Formats: sequence, C-alpha cells, structure tokens
Amino acid sequence: MRRRRHLPLPFGRGQGNRRDWQGPPCGRHAGHRSFRQDEALFAYDAAYLESSRATPLSQSLPLRVGPFSTREFRPYFERLLAEGSARRALASELQLPEDD
Repeated sequence: MRRRRHLPLPFGRGQGNRRDWQGPPCGRHAGHRSFRQDEALFAYDAAYLESSRATPLSQSLPLRVGPFSTREFRPYFERLLAEGSARRALASELQLPEDD
C-alpha cells in the first residue's frame, strides 16, 4: 500500500521531525509541528502561551497546552496553501497529486 503524501504545510525551519511556525499576530514563534508515530501534531510553544500578547492562530486552534491532532490543525494550515494554478504548479514541482 502506497503511503499517502501531502503538500507541505507552511512551516519554517526546524530540527529532525520538528518544524517551527512563525505565526501572526504578534510576529513571535507561535508553535511547532512534530510527529508521533505516523501522525503529525501541532502545539503552541510554551513561551508563546505565557505571553500577554498570545492570540490563537484561529478559532479552530484555541490557545491550550498540549498538541492538536492532524484532524484538528490541518484544515487551518491547508487554507494557507495556494489555490488554482499556483497550487497545480506546487503539486507538479513536488510530484504530488493536486488534491493530495
């Protein structure tokens, strides 16, 4: 069975299986993506949560300690990806199906 691949999410650089997210609205490191077994997770950074300026990235990702599952965070980040011809070009460059 072919393992399903997805378009990359808009995360910055990280180390190993962790990718950092430099998120709005306060221009600070907001959180990171990591992997547990075969599932991607997103969690807010502890320092971000402690900040008086911390704001949820979206209503679907309220501020909380602990990770969000792929099912919880993917729709938000998926909407940040390009659409139309730009998405087709990205999928082609990555050799992935456009709807994957």
